[in-house]
Amino acid sequence: IANATVTWQVLNGSATLTASSSLTNADGVAEVGLQFGNTPGEVQVRATAGTATAIFTLRVGTPGAMLQLISGNRQTGAVGTRAAAPIVVEVSDGLGGLLSNQSIQWTVLSGSATLDNATTATGTDGRSSQGFRFGNSAGPIRIRAQLPGLQPPVFVEIEATSFVPT
Repeated sequence: IANATVTWQVLNGSATLTASSSLTNADGVAEVGLQFGNTPGEVQVRATAGTATAIFTLRVGTPGAMLQLISGNRQTGAVGTRAAAPIVVEVSDGLGGLLSNQSIQWTVLSGSATLDNATTATGTDGRSSQGFRFGNSAGPIRIRAQLPGLQPPVFVEIEATSFVPT
């Protein structure tokens, strides 16, 4: 049916529609734009025309999430001292959008270091930072930042080296 009004509504999830209604074209097809929000999960949209209703289920996912190291890699420092700069990572949706409020899990994989926090969250800029102290043993250190709960795992690893001052 041409020129029929279709009303659109987000039932749940993180998304915004470009319009609350649209008209069908000559082929009886109606369209509306949808912008996913920053919260991963399921989005349901209802389209209603007269007594007919259709529900569309979409998934906004961190499975496509990307974790990128921004700064703080390959630092060196004396044992027992604080690293000069924090480690900074960024989470994006793989399409150029930055994801806020994403949990980052931090782990010292090898070497001697102490992290400020076991987990941090990304801010509105999609970035999260982590400070650390070089441990009491000199040598190479590997630290992992990971988005928890994803398969396959999404992580980056950071290298640092501590030394005994002479």
